[in-house]
Amino acid sequence: MTAYAFWNNKGGVGKSYLSFVAACEYANNHPNTDIFIIDLCPQANSSEIVLGSDELSKNYSSLLSSYPRKTIGGYIEARLNSPFLNNTNFNDYVIVPTHYNKNIPPNVRLIAGDYILEVFSEAMRQAAQLTIPLDAWKKVINWIRDLILQIRAEYDRKETFFIIDCNPSFSIYTQMALVASEKLVVPFTADDSSRRAIENVFALLYGIGDEKTAAYARISFAARANTDQINIPKIHTFINNRVTLYEGKPSAAFRAVGSISKGAVRVYFATLRFQMSRALTLFEDQMRSAYALTDPTLLANKSNFERQVFYHVEIAARVAAWDAYLNQIIPEALGRVGDPLNAEVLTLRNLVIVHAKLNIDKFNTPNFENSRILFVRCTGFDPIVSWSWPLRGMNWQLVNVRLNEILRVRHSFAHGFPIPRFNWLPVKGTQVYLTRNAVTEVSRLIFHLARTTDRDLDAFLKVNYLNVIPPNW
Repeated sequence: MTAYAFWNNKGGVGKSYLSFVAACEYANNHPNTDIFIIDLCPQANSSEIVLGSDELSKNYSSLLSSYPRKTIGGYIEARLNSPFLNNTNFNDYVIVPTHYNKNIPPNVRLIAGDYILEVFSEAMRQAAQLTIPLDAWKKVINWIRDLILQIRAEYDRKETFFIIDCNPSFSIYTQMALVASEKLVVPFTADDSSRRAIENVFALLYGIGDEKTAAYARISFAARANTDQINIPKIHTFINNRVTLYEGKPSAAFRAVGSISKGAVRVYFATLRFQMSRALTLFEDQMRSAYALTDPTLLANKSNFERQVFYHVEIAARVAAWDAYLNQIIPEALGRVGDPLNAEVLTLRNLVIVHAKLNIDKFNTPNFENSRILFVRCTGFDPIVSWSWPLRGMNWQLVNVRLNEILRVRHSFAHGFPIPRFNWLPVKGTQVYLTRNAVTEVSRLIFHLARTTDRDLDAFLKVNYLNVIPPNW
């Protein structure tokens, strides 16, 4: 899964049109992937293009009049009613554009824009400023990320791709869109206002600017995101849209775009890259391979006993992938800490890695508490907050119980014991047994733990260590 946001702190640069083109072109080139366009602009320009101008007046109006509203506004309204627990179902807000416009690829999905976003923005801001719970801002700012994670979890074994069209303003719903994105595309035009807008992108999103703006940038969104370990997207590209040439050279206005602070760009690319570790890449490969063990077509002609054996083996493979991830991510994370030009720092870092490897060698049961202690001892990162599962309404205590129960199920198979009785496993008579749904839930939880660990450990390194070496992939 990859999520791209299209944003610039300036209107009229082609964000909506480029979002539409990117989504449709990617859909045509990847027919087995479902592409989701999330229109987070109250003007709903992306939605208008996707639905088709002739269809918009009647079909778009029906989305707004349905209950719940079949738009991003409907989702936000539901979250305002339950700001700190996601009780929504994404299917209530997703439409298939080809039902309205036959020219759109069939694998494109749309969560339509809604003018009511602007009406809701003050309520959203107030919800984020509540003093209880203590992490109210973090929970609210992640609403769109929650939506994407819910879609991704339900699709599980099918590839998904997300395009988010953003409003030019740096409103709270724009911040939600950026937090939910992994990569940022910044379109700009050949005028001096684009230069100022790009400078605002760096100041607002990354806290980087000149002496006039830097002091203010450090006390706004960028500082809060770093403090709360919120995901910040990596800039993927700047798109020169509608570039003007005169006598074979860029216009004076376009040349002004090149005056963006080179120092700020260097700092950004050196310290604020979005990470996906090698450990997580290998983990996801192992998890997908595990699914092949219990592919429904493979089990179609198997007996119930044989299916139970395959389900047990898949759970063992999932747990093994989690164990391997824990063993790989810690040395990899420590390897990114240090100043490549400072021999003393690197020597100290290498000693810490040796210490970590000694702890990893003694690590053998990847349950909740053992895994948490391993992270704390080796990196200083405490994953306890990360290891909740909002999609299932599970705090870290419930995740602790569930992960340990999964390990007991695996243990029972390895040693020939009956499966222990847990409330998430079905019972027939006196016998507990495994099902496709139960094994899928195990997979989703372990996927969630690895991905949130990767994201939050990366943020922890950036916040707590002066020098973080960018990855080489």
